[in-house]
Amino acid sequence: MLKKLAKLVMAHPKKILAFIIAITVLSLMFFPRLRIDSEIRTMLPMNSEAVRAIEDVNEKFGGADYIIALVENEDIFNPSTLQKIDDISVKFKGLPDISEVLSITKMDEIKGVEMGIEVNPIVDRVPQTKKEIESFKKYLLSDKRYKGIFVSPDSRYTIIIARLAPKASEAEVATEAEKIVAEIKGPEKIYLIGPPYITKIIQDYLITDLRILLPITALIIIVILYLSFRSFSGVFLPLLTVGLSTMWTLGLIAFLNEPLTMITTILPVILFSVGTAYALHIIARYEEEIALGVDKKDAIVKSISNTGIPVFLAAITTAFGFVSNFFTALRPIKIFGLASAFGVILSFLFALTLVPILLLWFPKPKFKTDSKTGNGHQFFAGFLRILSQGVAKQKAFILILAIVLVAIFAIAIPRIETESNFIQYFKEGSGVRTAHNIVDEKFGGALTFDVVVKGDILDPAVLKQIEKFEEEIKKIEHVNYPNSIADVLKDANKALNEGNPAYEKIPPTREASAQYMLLLTMGGSSFLNNLITPDYREAHITARVSSARTKILKKIIKETEETAKRCFGPEVEVMITGSPFIIYEVQKLLISNQYSSLIFSFISVLLIITLIYRTATSGTFTLTPIFVTVISILGIMGWFNIPLDMANTMSGSIAIGIGIDYSCHFFARYKEERKKGATRSKGAEIAINSVGTPILFNAIAVGVGFLVLIFSTFKMLGTFGILIAMAMGFSSMGALIIFPILILIKGKVKGDM
Repeated sequence: MLKKLAKLVMAHPKKILAFIIAITVLSLMFFPRLRIDSEIRTMLPMNSEAVRAIEDVNEKFGGADYIIALVENEDIFNPSTLQKIDDISVKFKGLPDISEVLSITKMDEIKGVEMGIEVNPIVDRVPQTKKEIESFKKYLLSDKRYKGIFVSPDSRYTIIIARLAPKASEAEVATEAEKIVAEIKGPEKIYLIGPPYITKIIQDYLITDLRILLPITALIIIVILYLSFRSFSGVFLPLLTVGLSTMWTLGLIAFLNEPLTMITTILPVILFSVGTAYALHIIARYEEEIALGVDKKDAIVKSISNTGIPVFLAAITTAFGFVSNFFTALRPIKIFGLASAFGVILSFLFALTLVPILLLWFPKPKFKTDSKTGNGHQFFAGFLRILSQGVAKQKAFILILAIVLVAIFAIAIPRIETESNFIQYFKEGSGVRTAHNIVDEKFGGALTFDVVVKGDILDPAVLKQIEKFEEEIKKIEHVNYPNSIADVLKDANKALNEGNPAYEKIPPTREASAQYMLLLTMGGSSFLNNLITPDYREAHITARVSSARTKILKKIIKETEETAKRCFGPEVEVMITGSPFIIYEVQKLLISNQYSSLIFSFISVLLIITLIYRTATSGTFTLTPIFVTVISILGIMGWFNIPLDMANTMSGSIAIGIGIDYSCHFFARYKEERKKGATRSKGAEIAINSVGTPILFNAIAVGVGFLVLIFSTFKMLGTFGILIAMAMGFSSMGALIIFPILILIKGKVKGDM
């Protein structure tokens, strides 16, 4: 069948090339539709309760998303800095998608007046004189509504909170906010944080990463291919196949109107690293046949017919490794898995069609031949000879050592923790991470969670339940500064009674609360919109959270839910949501994805190999080096406290999909030599020395290609790259050491294989 395919390809080269060119042009036409979406909320399925809940808060309470501008100076209480704070506040408020701005110069507060209470601006104008500034500073730092909430106790920091309107364009708001802050000159340091800005900065970094990482990857692959083949065709053809497969894959993503995410933007880097393998093995066998004096056409036919099956196995198992991620509910990982699999299959098809056509047209390669193995690539020849001898002589020792190492790695697997904290994406010292840490430390947290209470909100009994809930959640570690309509009514009661602290309590009757609400809304202030619905049937409680670590958020969520059950009666409904719940929901799905993808990868690869070679033993032996690899990678994560995150949750399944290639190529060559009459030991020796070079070169190419991710702006992707590079090292050496030992031992004990 493979011989027929080779002859068919060579019989119709122009038609095949015309088809490839046409689809390539069509793919490029869709490139303008490519877009990036890195919002954490869109990672979850649309029917997610966490997503629906936060969208409900956005709709009813004027938006739950916000951008925070953090202003830092030695002392913010000076005319210049205060004016800049006010300028930023005014410009933020002028943005069409901003519903509310809160800062020390631009917010409303409740004040008692002769006829009752009024809602007035905190200041009529920015304080200018030393006396005005000192008075303003003393007022803010003595009031619990502002100290630690809008201004730090040491007067070095203040925050400006800009709340987004429902249905606002987060990217546009973040871009405009960035422009406003960039216009401010002076000694002050100004940072932006908040979900919309994080989303925007991730998108910017992803574009930067693509511009830097892809050329570096391509350059490294070129060097490795040149060292392997030392010929133009050996470098150009593998690069051409992965280049075309990348273009077609991105074109398909654009055609389907799917966005690029933090995960899918590394797709070109991965395809360049992985996809060269298929053309590499075809070219390596072609050059081996040429070195033996075989005619060009016959060499092409032999290279396809002899390596076609292992190359097919390599491609299909790699594709299944990626496809295993389809079963997650996290859409970016799902799309990444499907797109990667599509790109891998394309690289395989180009290796069997485009590469033979061009090899036929290119001149014959010239090189010296190794008389012992027929392999023209001598880079690893000495190492592989020593390796093959060691495998034959030290079988028992190597196998025992491997078992001990696997056991050491296995005991660390339970130590792995899951982390979906988006701030961990950024490296230490980055502006976003620095600002986030400051806000966590000085202002009670950059994240907020939202609690919606449904019932007769102005009923004193319900208000007291809200008050009790706020008091209780303040006792939860990392939860700070809860705020609700109950606090506003307590402030109003106090203001109406000449600021007497004894009256800072819930109004005694529903009628009194209704009267206060009327007085508060008469001034036209909109600050109540974020706290209560116009029909007084739903209230919004917010609280700041000073840690985004998933382990801590899990504890906070559990304790908050338990507190809600204790504090609220059956007459009200309570819904808890917010950014921490989105992060926690992602964490739960990461764990399920890890299990499902690994199980699917192992089972599918085992079935494919068993069906091809028609023995369960073949499938089991082929998978053994991969099993060792996965255990080793997970063990390293456990021992070195590397958390399971959005990227490395895929490391196991990808390691299976890519790493199985090496076992397939070794086994295919071993079986070929056995059919020629070689003994078990001789067959294993020839297989190691012949396919060892392309296996090692490919493992290095893939590993180094993934190692390029250490230059990414995102710490998460760098760690992922290191793990996959290590997996390539383990799986390639496992194919050349563990697999041959298993064959030799099996044959000796139970008969030939």
